[in-house]
Amino acid sequence: MRTDGAYRHVGDVAALVLLVDPAVRPRIDPAFAARILGLSPAEGRVAVDLAAGQTIAGIAAELGCAESTVRTHVRRVYRKLAIHKQTELVRRIMSLEALTGSRRQHGVRLGSDPPSV
Repeated sequence: MRTDGAYRHVGDVAALVLLVDPAVRPRIDPAFAARILGLSPAEGRVAVDLAAGQTIAGIAAELGCAESTVRTHVRRVYRKLAIHKQTELVRRIMSLEALTGSRRQHGVRLGSDPPSV
């Protein structure tokens, strides 16, 4: 809508819809993510699982800990990465694939990949 040469925004809405086929999408190694992003091993596991779409309850069940512990890890991850939204976490974790794909292509061993033969 335009009024007197200026734009006025009414009810701006933004959304991000991420459709991912888990069978096709590569899994980021949590230890690699932790090293690259400066997280503890537990924070790396939680960050990768949350970015993959798991719930707090699901992550807690997988790790055998309380949901409050997972929430604490999430808060610490957000603080360390200076992010505020889960979409930012997804983008950060998914950007690591470029590093893992590149290292596989060039035969460099980082993370938990098996040595090249």
